[in-house]
Amino acid sequence: MRMFGKEGLSTVDGFDIAQCTATKCLKFSIWHHETMVFPLNRQGEKPHPDMPGDVLAIYNEAREVAPVSRKSAAGLLRLALQMLVDELEPGRGKIDTKIGALVQKRLDPQVQQAMDVLRIVGNESVHPGEINLDEDDDLLPALFNLVNIIVDQVIARPKHIGGLFAKLPEAKLAAIERRDNSK
Repeated sequence: MRMFGKEGLSTVDGFDIAQCTATKCLKFSIWHHETMVFPLNRQGEKPHPDMPGDVLAIYNEAREVAPVSRKSAAGLLRLALQMLVDELEPGRGKIDTKIGALVQKRLDPQVQQAMDVLRIVGNESVHPGEINLDEDDDLLPALFNLVNIIVDQVIARPKHIGGLFAKLPEAKLAAIERRDNSK
């Protein structure tokens, strides 16, 4: 890494520009008092591969703003949850009501808890309240993880199991249907 600001070439109010000296890289970064401010380091784990595209865009935006604003990232993760819940329970209504409707449809209790943690922490992060993301270094990374857990449980697993179930022989599927409708 070659620092430019150290010789006075491009230091402004404690900001320095550095250039990677790796042969094929040569990209620039901006530092402020020993902290890299550009490019931003993404925080949070990578998104689940089955995350819907619109949710993915918000999730990645949360990863990008997290180093600068934990509150903004938590609020965006709450928005990602809202979008995901809207896909699972279409129509108008509050997210809390929709989660309740999903519980009535036998939503896994742990998924419901994950949704409520995201909903409440996301809401509280953008309003003065009892939850302070700056006091708990583990909370924001856990919120990213919860989004991935929810996607895994409500999208990826049903898709995987449904795909395997659909491969069963026609006669076996018919027998299962008869069994289930005989109750």
